[in-house]
Amino acid sequence: MADGKPKVVVYTLPAIGADTERYEFLTALRGMEYFPVEVETPEALIHKITLELSLIADDLEEERQKWLQSAAETIERQPKDNDLTEKARELFAAGDYPAANAALDLDALRDKAQAAKKEQKELAEAFVLKAQLVLTDVKDGGRFDKAMVLFEEAQGICREPEILFEYARYLQDQNQFTAAIDKYVDVLGKYRLLAQGSEAYQPYVAGALNNLAVLHRNTNKLDEAENEYDEALKIYRELAEENPAAYQPNVANTLNNLANLHGNTNKLDEAEDEYSEALKIHRELAEENPAAYQPYVAMTLNNLANLHRNTNRLDEAEDEYNESLKIWRELAEKNPAAHQPDVAGTLNNLAILHYTTNKPDKAEGEFNESLKIYRKLAEENPAAYKPDVAMMLNNLAELHSDTNKLGEAENEYKESLKIFRKLAEENPAAYEPYMAETLGNFARLHRYTNKRDAAKKELTEALAIITPFYEAYPSAHEKLYSMIKRALAELQSDE
Repeated sequence: MADGKPKVVVYTLPAIGADTERYEFLTALRGMEYFPVEVETPEALIHKITLELSLIADDLEEERQKWLQSAAETIERQPKDNDLTEKARELFAAGDYPAANAALDLDALRDKAQAAKKEQKELAEAFVLKAQLVLTDVKDGGRFDKAMVLFEEAQGICREPEILFEYARYLQDQNQFTAAIDKYVDVLGKYRLLAQGSEAYQPYVAGALNNLAVLHRNTNKLDEAENEYDEALKIYRELAEENPAAYQPNVANTLNNLANLHGNTNKLDEAEDEYSEALKIHRELAEENPAAYQPYVAMTLNNLANLHRNTNRLDEAEDEYNESLKIWRELAEKNPAAHQPDVAGTLNNLAILHYTTNKPDKAEGEFNESLKIYRKLAEENPAAYKPDVAMMLNNLAELHSDTNKLGEAENEYKESLKIFRKLAEENPAAYEPYMAETLGNFARLHRYTNKRDAAKKELTEALAIITPFYEAYPSAHEKLYSMIKRALAELQSDE
């Protein structure tokens, strides 16, 4: 029997008496290249066909016996108290295999599967809610580990995209960027597949893209982040054309995020246009619903102020920071847990502005208030707020270095560097650039205090860290790379 040929099953042959018709039929079969081309007589051809059909029947019976054995092994492995399979198992044991097959009604099984799937999802959603409620017990120092266990249990029960999305957001909030990216990639793939069958899933695709872009930006995968923001924005704009009330907020938030990226990659005109459009939308939304949208006004004002500070439009920047800070303070009075981090972040940015405009006393007060808030937050949630503590210490050390409070500056740089080193061990893509910046600043202090060997060691390490980032994304890292390289060259030329 030739391998690879399709099997032919002949159900009926022309009657024996119809010799001509029977001969033509068998001759036609011969032309299918399944049987020998040359035969001596019609009887020989019939013999060959009969033999081939017998072999086919043997093959089919062999295959049938194989699957019967497999079914018997499955029955042996499965629990005996499964009501769904009880009747089928009885019929199988009696040798009535077709009846056993019929006993497992496919429509009924699919209905039960759908119900079980729904029940599993509801159970997983309960675990997710439990995790979030555990996190509200701020006196429990182990609540973050407990929540992680609950999220793991939830995804073990059900891997629907909604469940994975909640877990990814939690990982993102805890600065576990690599794990969060993996989850969002899974979520995005599932939503893309669902969106092929229904446009109703397009908003979920856009949401996953936006959050994945935030993580890629935080881990210096800037090209990926830009593509994801662009795709998310395109989807949200299309949705907002049909339903502006529902999707204009998403348009504004994605514009804000894309502007952050463009600001970091020196696409400053694009960033300003995006911030301005986002702010306009958020202000309009806040007029109708201030409780819901004032936080977004404050956020966008703060980000636009950062851009104006970096482009030397300092009066505009100060006005925007002050308006943003005023909103955040009012919100934090009502809900400190939600908005104290925002107060601290805007204080830090305003302090940087005051530092660069020779208002060191104001800057120091703002830095200290911001650091105090972040230290308190980090006591409760170190994974989320230790990076902010390190950043504040670095900024405060720069101020103290320039105002001749050198002992304080030394201690602050040491603490900042220690935190960033630990963070970079766990997540180098996110934190090595900050570590390089702190090393460069620390070296500047050491050079000023004639600790040249320490300065050279710090600059050499900083240059080794930042060079791969600069080579990958020059526009994002050119300023820091050039500063470190120039400082090291100057130090070496003085030797």
